[in-house]
Amino acid sequence: MKKIILLLLICSIANAQESPFKYLKYENGEVLFDKVYMVDSLSASQVETLLAERLPSAKNVISISKGAESFSGQLEKCYIDYEKYGGKVMTTLMLLGYPLSASLTAYWKDGKYRIVVDRMQWITQITLMGTSASGANSATETFHPRKEWKTGKTSVNGGKYVEQYLADLFDFSKTKQKTDW
Repeated sequence: MKKIILLLLICSIANAQESPFKYLKYENGEVLFDKVYMVDSLSASQVETLLAERLPSAKNVISISKGAESFSGQLEKCYIDYEKYGGKVMTTLMLLGYPLSASLTAYWKDGKYRIVVDRMQWITQITLMGTSASGANSATETFHPRKEWKTGKTSVNGGKYVEQYLADLFDFSKTKQKTDW
């Protein structure tokens, strides 16, 4: 009896799957981007001001609204620049060639802020032999179907390109360089 219980325990531990991603997470049945950015020298009100200034001007971010402790908005028609991170046209996840649509929320505290991008969907438009079809593919369907992360090279690299792009897009901790040019 002890051997059977031990065998079942080992099997359940072996089936637990680690995420191949740093900032893409699977929570409440959906894949989302979640990253905390450190801005150590800033107070909570300064971080709030930083987000109020920089979020609306981030590429493809629209409809920013301020709540009591967060900003919320939408990411629309966002093309992931996978080539910037080493992706090649014919060997990269096909969906990355289509625009990404998502919701975003930004939270702040002393010395840090957190960006959460959820409800990610790629809006596809395909034309074959004169017939057009459109649809939406979610990040969950793309990277985490059947409650397991896809582990193929194309899917893992595609996810890494998405998280790197979003991590860079919302990194407001770097100061803008002012030049005379």
